[in-house]
Amino acid sequence: MPLRLLLVLLLAMFAAPVAAQSVATEVSDLRACSDVSAKSPDGINPETCNETRISEIDPQGRLLWVLGTVHLSMESEARPLGLYLSGKMAGSVWWNGYKLGDDGRPGSNADTELPGRMDAVFFVPPALVLPGANHIAIHMSGMHGYFHLDQPVHWIGVAPYEQPAHLALVAYWPSLITFGAFVAAALYFGAMAVRGRDTAGSALLTAMSIFAAGQLFAEVSRGLWGYSYPVHDLRLSAIFACSLGFGLSLFGYLWSRFVVRRLAQALAAVAIVAVVVALVTPGFDGKTMMMLLVPTTIGIAALGWWSLQRRPGALVYLAALATFAGLIVWARFEFLDRHFYFAVAALLGFLFVRQAVAFVAEEERRIEETARAGRLDAALDRARQRDKPVRVSVAAMGRTDLILADDIVHCRGADDYVELILSCGRTLLHGGTLNELEETLPSTFLRVHRSHIVNTGFVSALTRDPSGTGSLAMQNGDSVRVSRRVMPRVKAVLVN
Repeated sequence: MPLRLLLVLLLAMFAAPVAAQSVATEVSDLRACSDVSAKSPDGINPETCNETRISEIDPQGRLLWVLGTVHLSMESEARPLGLYLSGKMAGSVWWNGYKLGDDGRPGSNADTELPGRMDAVFFVPPALVLPGANHIAIHMSGMHGYFHLDQPVHWIGVAPYEQPAHLALVAYWPSLITFGAFVAAALYFGAMAVRGRDTAGSALLTAMSIFAAGQLFAEVSRGLWGYSYPVHDLRLSAIFACSLGFGLSLFGYLWSRFVVRRLAQALAAVAIVAVVVALVTPGFDGKTMMMLLVPTTIGIAALGWWSLQRRPGALVYLAALATFAGLIVWARFEFLDRHFYFAVAALLGFLFVRQAVAFVAEEERRIEETARAGRLDAALDRARQRDKPVRVSVAAMGRTDLILADDIVHCRGADDYVELILSCGRTLLHGGTLNELEETLPSTFLRVHRSHIVNTGFVSALTRDPSGTGSLAMQNGDSVRVSRRVMPRVKAVLVN
């Protein structure tokens, strides 16, 4: 990933968040009432009410009333207002004794309840808005959740009327710029894995990209459509699973760089530790954070050990992972909503560079091995030619000559014939293509250009141009061009 893009992503992490509402007033003086027999606010028994806070309101598995007050200024009356409910509930809402509407249908059990939306807004008629105190009442229940949350109600407040899904999307949209980077990374590393280029490492980087993209999609889904509150549990489960998948893929990639063996056992051990720590960590956000922090922390410890062993590259990975973990601890819960995706994009960019460096090193090793094998074959061919010289058939003008391969300095292709330049100074024309002739020549000959084959025994010097091409000086005084594509192989065969 280009350095400029990495800098943009890192700077975006610290950009100021977009405000979900320009003006918002939270409901105060909250009281939770357990009077299940009341059908309207007027029928609530005050003795069943207790002061509460938004973080303590819990309609999961029960039916209750929540009462509160909204204090508005004179300026608030001039704008259309909405009363926002955000949480796992079905609710019916009253404003100053007037019923604004229903979000689903509250009920005392799952059969009587109709699930409401996770984020709902009720239009408040201007005639009902009073300067100063405005009293609200919410009849709510949550009978259809899949699991219990520590804080099922996120917000109750008043703000200018707008669709809540749009407000959620405004909060999430900065992170969406990283989605394309995750998809591109998944496609690139996936292609590398299919082609067999560092299969394990590329597959794990592909998994990291897919899990990051999946977690981002699950996050922003709240702003894409207004789903019912039971779907919220599925969304949280997807975020939890993607977070665990990303953490394990990250640790697995590090393990594959420095150990290789017993990757499955190492991943299983880290997964067990992460899940155990998550189970004892309170709150869903805390559990999700542990899915990232535990594999990252174990990875840092392993990289520290590998650095002490002076494993090549371990210190660089240690610095990158320590930075990533530092962001998790520094930003805490805000990291999961806002910083995570920029940090992951930057981390994937770093790993992309490291993988590219590894690919280059692998390619250089492959070229060196090929060149070494070529030199061995050439040496064997030269030894065989001394004992039994190889002769090449040259056909031209209805005549076929047999010449010694050792007498050929180089071959120059031209359309449907080949010029053979001999050590004695003669030039013979061969009626055939350069590709056909190449198949009959021993391994002491090297294809250096689409139009040139040289006998390596007659090469006296190799010159490389700044453009990447080059030329070979032959012992007979000729100069033969070398293409950029085969220059590394030619250099490896002739120089080493």
